[in-house]
Amino acid sequence: MNRIPSLLALTFGLATCALVACVGTSTGNPIQDTDAGKHTPDGGTLTNGGEGGLLTSCDATTSTLATNDTKSPLGFSAADILSLVAGDHTVSMEWLGESDLTITPAPGKSMLHIGVTAKSAKPRFVQLDPKAGGAGGGTGIYQPAGDSCPDHVEIDVHVTLHSDDGGLAEAFDTTLSAENEKLISLSHTIAAKDLAGSFTAAGTGPLGVFTLQSVAIETSFSQLGISGSLSPALVSESNSSTGTGAGGVSRAGGGVARWPAGDACDPFTNFGTRGVPRAIGDAFGDASMADAIALVNKASALTLTWQGAPAASLKVAFTPAGASACASYGNSLDGSTQAGVQLSILGKLAAKTGDGRIDAHWPLSLTAYYDANDKLSHVDVATDPNGGIVVGLVSASDFTRAYGITGVDVSAYDQANALIGVSWTTGSTASATGSLTVQGATVPMCASEKPAPTPPVDAGAGSAASGTPGCQGIDLHTLETATIASK
Repeated sequence: MNRIPSLLALTFGLATCALVACVGTSTGNPIQDTDAGKHTPDGGTLTNGGEGGLLTSCDATTSTLATNDTKSPLGFSAADILSLVAGDHTVSMEWLGESDLTITPAPGKSMLHIGVTAKSAKPRFVQLDPKAGGAGGGTGIYQPAGDSCPDHVEIDVHVTLHSDDGGLAEAFDTTLSAENEKLISLSHTIAAKDLAGSFTAAGTGPLGVFTLQSVAIETSFSQLGISGSLSPALVSESNSSTGTGAGGVSRAGGGVARWPAGDACDPFTNFGTRGVPRAIGDAFGDASMADAIALVNKASALTLTWQGAPAASLKVAFTPAGASACASYGNSLDGSTQAGVQLSILGKLAAKTGDGRIDAHWPLSLTAYYDANDKLSHVDVATDPNGGIVVGLVSASDFTRAYGITGVDVSAYDQANALIGVSWTTGSTASATGSLTVQGATVPMCASEKPAPTPPVDAGAGSAASGTPGCQGIDLHTLETATIASK
């Protein structure tokens, strides 16, 4: 196994190069992508994504476990996995619309029935190790922070998926995968011609007419519940025989169905497996999400200190944007594997300082972290992970109004933003620590205008025509920082 750098580095650094110039302060959106695949034949090579899309190639060493009851080197058996997954399950589901696609069934809610049956009494333990020589020799997939080459147990199963509206009526063989006994996942792709339900998808756009080529089904099982999604892949009709081959044009569709129904987990799927919506008042362990919010709102005696300035008193209050949080197993922002559950929700943090420099309502996310014994460990409030970092840039002239921050000169820049992060610990020594950073952004003309059409390829000349030089991207600079702490 191999530990990779922290997710915090992903959020405030590594993703930057894909979105903005890698100069000044590094920051940017977390890379948004889905796993392209998870399994390889015994003894094959798997190429995993490192943090935020850094590719890590992994060598797989597979060994067969004697029985389903045999404990794997990870400390759990296939029987432990099957006790949670095997059998029949029912969960709400929701069909979603996309503006450029015609989808059947139409957007709306239904019920999904999932059946899982073990096919073999010979589960496998797969040990993954970083491949010598780097990331070559495989197809890269993106993984969240944590292990870039995670060992896991595999079990061959037969799965049925039936929705009450008839959109899904599928049966297929696939593989369950588990890095621990708390979270088990499956990933399977079905060709359009093999779909038994009524689901169809087609669309038109600048690249032509697209027809359905396949669907990717992702489902996870945990003690929190069942969650999953269906995503279509489409191909241009004129090149349907070649697919994504020479001359073919493909369209990777976003998720058009999710289970369970509800959008509470949509902003938090970048960092791992899709979670399960949970009402903020529902008890979990020793504290609900409502209790975690109360911890933040009851906090007193905070200070905010700009560099070179005296400390000012700070009052904060978090208001959730909805009635449901997203419950999931995942990774903490310091990159360590999260032992327990985390509950996350979007909302706004009201903040006001005694010196009058800040009077704001910031859109942020709040995440409550629980330990392995389901006890609330700490609560983090931070800049919205679903694009709030770069999307949060506003014109320099509008910065004070948008962010409620005065005393920072952003006039020399085209745009500006503020990044906020605060963590509250629990217990008798509860305290808060955090930071606030104001950034100025220089936006080149090429990043603010629509790109010119790509010059056509001159096939007769034997080489492609020269294109315009690449855009350098947005240049971000740290202007001022402040620390946040308990008195």
